[in-house]
Amino acid sequence: MTSLSGNTGDFLLDAFAEAASDGFVAFDAALRITTCNTAAAHLLGIACADVLGRSLADVLPGIAATVSLDKGDVRIDGACVAPSQPATIVTLSSDRTNGGAQPHGWTIRRHFDSAGKFDGGIAVHRAAESFARIESQLRESEQRLRDFVDSATDWFWETDRDLRYSYVSEMYQQATGLPPESRLGFRRGEFRLQGPDDGDWDQHLTQLAERRPFRDFSFAYLDASGQRRVAQVSGRPVFDDSGEFTGYRGVGRDITAEVEAQKRLMYVAHHDPLTGLPNRTLLKERLENNMGAVRRHTRGLAVLTLDLDDFKSVNDTLGHAAGDAVLSETAVRICEAVRAGDTVGRLGGDEFTILQAEARDRDDAEALARRLISILSEPFELGGERIHCGASVGISRYPGDGNDADDLLRHANLALYKAKSAGRNSLCFFTPAMNEEVRERRLLEAELRQALKQDDFVLYFQPQIDLQTGRLVGLEALLRWPHPRLGFVAPGAFLPVAERSGLILGIDRWVLKHACIQAKQWIDDGLLTACVAVNSSAMQLAQRDMTSAVERILHETGFPPEQLEIEITESVLLVDTEVVTATLEAIHQLGVSLAVDDFGTGYSSLTYLRRFPVQKVKVDRTFIRNICTNTDDAAITGAIISLSKALKLTVIAEGIETKGQLDYLRLAGCDQAQGYYIGRPMSAADCTALLRSRAGLEARHPALLLATGGQTESFLPAMHGAEAREDEARGNNAESQRRSRLASRQTGT
Repeated sequence: MTSLSGNTGDFLLDAFAEAASDGFVAFDAALRITTCNTAAAHLLGIACADVLGRSLADVLPGIAATVSLDKGDVRIDGACVAPSQPATIVTLSSDRTNGGAQPHGWTIRRHFDSAGKFDGGIAVHRAAESFARIESQLRESEQRLRDFVDSATDWFWETDRDLRYSYVSEMYQQATGLPPESRLGFRRGEFRLQGPDDGDWDQHLTQLAERRPFRDFSFAYLDASGQRRVAQVSGRPVFDDSGEFTGYRGVGRDITAEVEAQKRLMYVAHHDPLTGLPNRTLLKERLENNMGAVRRHTRGLAVLTLDLDDFKSVNDTLGHAAGDAVLSETAVRICEAVRAGDTVGRLGGDEFTILQAEARDRDDAEALARRLISILSEPFELGGERIHCGASVGISRYPGDGNDADDLLRHANLALYKAKSAGRNSLCFFTPAMNEEVRERRLLEAELRQALKQDDFVLYFQPQIDLQTGRLVGLEALLRWPHPRLGFVAPGAFLPVAERSGLILGIDRWVLKHACIQAKQWIDDGLLTACVAVNSSAMQLAQRDMTSAVERILHETGFPPEQLEIEITESVLLVDTEVVTATLEAIHQLGVSLAVDDFGTGYSSLTYLRRFPVQKVKVDRTFIRNICTNTDDAAITGAIISLSKALKLTVIAEGIETKGQLDYLRLAGCDQAQGYYIGRPMSAADCTALLRSRAGLEARHPALLLATGGQTESFLPAMHGAEAREDEARGNNAESQRRSRLASRQTGT
């Protein structure tokens, strides 16, 4: 290393420069060389001693180097290198004795003193082979970039400083059908379509104005075929060596398929797939928006929850396809009945909810409810079938009936529950008392659960007789609940709660087990040769372990299966699912008899009975009540008896309360009978006493026909109508029992 400086403080700098593989030359403010390392001397073909003190122009031919002392500019080959540009690279040809013409790349870096005055600098150069390596690497890098661009599914783009596209890669055409040059010279905003697919355009413009990078900005545009599509772009600002903004550079991709898929997912998440109506999620969102509008404009709002009456029977008799068709037509009718600003939603099953956006008062809501009931009372025409459903409506209003959307929906549901309990085609407004009823039902459910756990139920037994001989042919086991707070609770009051809570499964099996235990005791005591009938709910029959449960109880109690009769509702037969069909067949194979309860109240015909191993049909009490005065009821009952006998089925009539009813049925050929006139339900102790003594039987229930030596004794009323009505007033009336059984398979009255 050769230097004009004798300052030992420069020793470290000299050592580094000498050790460097690149050439190193230092110069002062007059551009005279003050330092030259061995690598520089070798590359220049000049001895270090011959270089020192000479000007850059002498040592490096081809470079005209001057300095303007007032500005500190250095000119190299006529190019001005300003003070703000600390370095530049130049190439020169040097014709020296050791190498001939050799291109060298020079990097010039100047230095300024504390006053900002130019006081010299350094020049570092690298030999041609180094540049060749760099150029090769650069070419490889450029090829790699081209490969990436050509194989990418995204397109690449650049803009100038005015944000006009200056470059768009070929992939743009594959994605959009538009040639890349069609975008050159245009700003993004000039072909963007405004709409819901846009990102935050104002925020994007702010990012561009502030020269900030951005990611995943979405905007809509038209493709070559004029179809609306959505693109997503990301970009970074580009600056030159002087720090000046020159434009943006980035990538883009078409996300139309993703946007459409997301829309489909959102639609599915917020709409009912069958009817296309808003589901609970979207309905609640709109309800909250409507409530906000009510608060701002002091308007009224009503929530109407609607449920089709007897819809289950449509599914059961005609199948789910028919049920779906009824639901779809129901949606159409409701939408046609409401105003444009109202919202109709389906919450599941056959339940629909209507948001009446501007219900000025109670009369507005009631008028809409009655209109809905009217249009849904019209029959549905399905493949030649006329289906009658009807509807019940529960109504809550805002303000007044709740503080939030959940309250309003829940209160409308409570009102609907009340409306349905009043019968078909009813409407009911929410009242605060309904909340108390709900609390009472919840309390009843908790107490019911505890009663099942502690065996707090009791069984009563009602006699069934042969109408021709008077012989006792059966005892129906009926559930009673001696409630510690409410007294004896009628089955119609607690079995619907058991059905909704799922407790009915445990209750059903409790009844079956304890009926078998009691009846087995009577058999062992030589008191019972007749059958014991036990009700089974539809939910129980749908359980896959129903048969094994029956078999286990029979085994545990030792009760003979041929003396057990299980009563099922007519609607169970209409379901005709594989599980129910297999269960009934398996129970029959155990030797257990099957009877159809409440027959005639559903939508079936006797031909359904041919599909199942049923031995008995029980005519519903609604046909028996007026059989002596109503020709229609008499005709229906007669038809059931005749057709049942044609199918070799036993017919039993329930709900007999008068001698006239009993006489009519006996003459009509009915096989068996049951009802208050024959014998009211009695406790196990009373039934034991009845079975033990013929005299006791005659004294307590003289209407029972007792065969004596082949002669049949006359009928005597065991209970007059007034006594029956008194019993009905305590919650055991025939109509409440019928509704209770139709609502669910109950073990009741």
